[in-house]
Formats: sequence, structure tokens, C-alpha cells
Amino acid sequence: MGNYVLDISKVDKRDVDHAGQYAAQLGELSRIRVPVPEGFVVTTNCFREFLIANKLYSISSTEKQVMHASMPEDMASQVHDYYSRLGNRFKENAVIATPSSPFSFKNIHYEVKGDANLIVAIKEIWAAQFKKITLLEIGSDEINNLSRLDIAVAVQKKVNSRKSGTMFTEDPLTSDKTKIVIEEDGHEHSRYVLSKKDLRILFKSHQTHVKKSHQLSDIQARTLSHIGILLQKHFYFPQEIKFSIDRDIIYILSTKQMANSISESQSFPSTPGFLHHPKLNHQKSRQRMLLKGVSTFPGITTGPVRIFKNYRIIHNVNPSEILVVPKIETSLFHIIRKAKGFITETASFTDHDKMIYGKIVGKPMIQGVIHATSALHTGSVVTLDGAKGEVYKGGLN
Repeated sequence: MGNYVLDISKVDKRDVDHAGQYAAQLGELSRIRVPVPEGFVVTTNCFREFLIANKLYSISSTEKQVMHASMPEDMASQVHDYYSRLGNRFKENAVIATPSSPFSFKNIHYEVKGDANLIVAIKEIWAAQFKKITLLEIGSDEINNLSRLDIAVAVQKKVNSRKSGTMFTEDPLTSDKTKIVIEEDGHEHSRYVLSKKDLRILFKSHQTHVKKSHQLSDIQARTLSHIGILLQKHFYFPQEIKFSIDRDIIYILSTKQMANSISESQSFPSTPGFLHHPKLNHQKSRQRMLLKGVSTFPGITTGPVRIFKNYRIIHNVNPSEILVVPKIETSLFHIIRKAKGFITETASFTDHDKMIYGKIVGKPMIQGVIHATSALHTGSVVTLDGAKGEVYKGGLN
């Protein structure tokens, strides 16, 4: 019997290939003892073995065929066992099933109750991979590479929360790095501003018409802030964190880098390749610009360079690296997608290539940087501004 299902707490950022980005992030949070909703992940291996068992491992398979196919007994048994652990003997728990692609985040959620309904939801997620729009994302060069369709499914116990919101580990309006801002969802039920240094409450407000049980408490605000500091320390950058509170238990639902910040120059060996979009002060950084090319995909990222003078032998890509190669072909997208950014010496992408790159990889890329593989050195830290096609020495201050 294969390992088709894994506990979310057993995966981390290294498991993107078989757990997908969403589940890998949840596992990474669990690994550093950040509270996330209990759950498990139905792996990409389960998806592939399901297709093979039903003779559907073909690009010509259809959504209808996948939905009508039966899940093998050993797979269904594992899903049932893991689902049972989330509930109790007398009550079936509601769970949230979320597609977890190795290539991108998918903001789709299925709320179900009962293991039979969960299996139907899993098959719906699998079947969606054979929609025409999904197949178009593969591109003609990879039409027979079904690994590009791989999908996992994250299943988590539903959090029945009366309190949920967003926490920023620096002020999103003023970019004040000394403050943490917490905003409750809805009509701004609660808003806290705390000192990052000592978790002292600098400001708080509550809507007077909201029940006290629906408002954040001072203790919850401080506990959330402590988690926020931990996450910023782990991921190096200021974070935007979604949270939910059920019966006074705090759960972290997701985290991502804030959209308006980037930290000081350094190498980030344990930073996962989750997408982020910081801003760059070009006026201050102009004197450190090393190279310039053609913008291929926007975004700003910082990391150590890794050079491959032969693009056909790219291997063991690290999520912290920026790859520098003579060129990149569409057939390599599934290999390179873990890296933080890309620099190529030739500008060979068609408009169609750029569209597929954005769907599958979606990381900053600069093409047409002449002599990049000789001008840069493996291990040196650079910053890419994909929108302007510029490469800067070091990180950003």
C-alpha cells in the first residue's frame, strides 16, 4: 500500500513536489510550532496512481471520466482513516479541502462533511486539472508531460471562528518596522497597534455595537504578535498573516511576505519560495546596478546566485537561489520553478511562453542579460527587479 496521504505536520517546504505549495507552507508553519488547523494532504502520488488505476493517465482524459472513475480501495481507506482522526465517534466534522499545486497557489476551497463527500470533493479537484484552460497552460512543448498536471489536496478541520483577521508585522500604512498591526475582519471590529520590542499596546479600538465575545482581547493581541515576530524571524521578511480564533484557540491560516517591504542584504538558505512583491527604491540603488536586460516577468527578489553554463543540466534547484543560465526552454519550467528568480543571456520567449511561465513559475525573470554567466559568480547575493529588467549588487537596505 502506497503512502497516498500524509499528516500536514509531517511535510515542509522541501515537499512541494508531492504536497503542493499550500500544504507545504502549512507543514512548514506546523514544524516551527505555529498553530494551524489539524489536517492532512492527499499527495500528488495519489492523484497519479488514481489515474493509472483507472487507465486515465493520458492528456486526452476528460473531467467526466475522472468524476465517474472509482477511487481504489487502499486510497479511499487512507483518506477515511485520516478523516476519522479529525472527528470523534459520534459526529462527522466539517472539513475544508483546498487544491495544493506544486506550481502555484489556487484560491479555491470546498467545505464538506463526511468521508464520502470528501472523496467526491477530491475527485472534483482532480477532474478540474483536465479542464481546457488548465491543459492550455501546459503548452504544446509539454503536451505529453502529465507531471505538469500534478495536484495535491490539503484537507483541514474547519475552524468555527467568531474572530478572524489579518496581522501585519510592520505598519502597512507607514512602513514603521517597530510596530505590529492587527485588524479584525468585517467592519473593523477590533484594531490593535503594538510595539514589536516589548508587545506594549500602543493603540486599540473596538466597535461599540459588537459583542465583547466577538472582539479581540489584549491577551489574544499579544499572543498573535508573538507569533508574528516568530514568523518574520523565520521567513526573514515582514509578514501579512491570516488568523482565526475558535474558543480562544488561535489558528494561523496562511502567511505571505508583505507587499511593500524587503529586508537587508543577506543569503536566505531556509526561505521558502512563496511569492512576494516588495518595492525597490531605485534612486538609492542605482549606484549598485550591475546588469540590465529585458523584463520578462515582474517582481523583486533577493538571493544568492547559482550559475549553470549548460541550461540542459539544471538540477537540485534550491528555493533560495537565483538561477543564471544562457537560456531557458519551456520544457524546463517544472524543474526550475522552485528557484526565487531567473537571469538568462538570451531573450527567446514568445508571448505564449511568457503566459505559460507566468502560470507555472511566476517568479521574477530578466532575459537578454549579455555575459551574465561570466559577470556574476555562484554564491554572490543580487537583487532582481523583474519589471525594469535590472540586476543590483547585494540586497536592499
